Amino acid sequence: MFAFLVILSLSPIGQPGLKCLGVVNKHGSDWIGFQVENPNNNRIFFYGYTPESFSNGIPKGEIIPFYLMEIRKNNGPWKQVELGHCGTGKGILPLEPKSKVTFETTIPAGEWDEVRVGLAWAKETSAPIERAWSDVIKRADLKNKKP
Repeated sequence: MFAFLVILSLSPIGQPGLKCLGVVNKHGSDWIGFQVENPNNNRIFFYGYTPESFSNGIPKGEIIPFYLMEIRKNNGPWKQVELGHCGTGKGILPLEPKSKVTFETTIPAGEWDEVRVGLAWAKETSAPIERAWSDVIKRADLKNKKP
């Protein structure tokens, strides 16, 4: 009976939410800013660079994940953007329960009308990798979303 009650008290783990914050200027360049929210009562894990990968670390409240990016034009098929993340300093990192963090992505070059960004994450460090996608971002809207 106790095991049954424990199972009932465990809430399912939902995917993190990705919200576009608009265009941000950092280090003299424009980037697309995102907020990631862990809506769960449990830690989840994402794949990215560890703070030890950088001489000054990573500022509190920010992450540098290995993200995915897809673009499309004229409602055609989604095409993956080759990003070239370096493997040095990679790790599996926690995203604490009920927390929010930010990160930036490149603004894709070339011709496109829409972009979406994906985050590789897992429920546990040994669990299969899942993908959480942002809403579709229209290029025209992005130009108007400068903070």
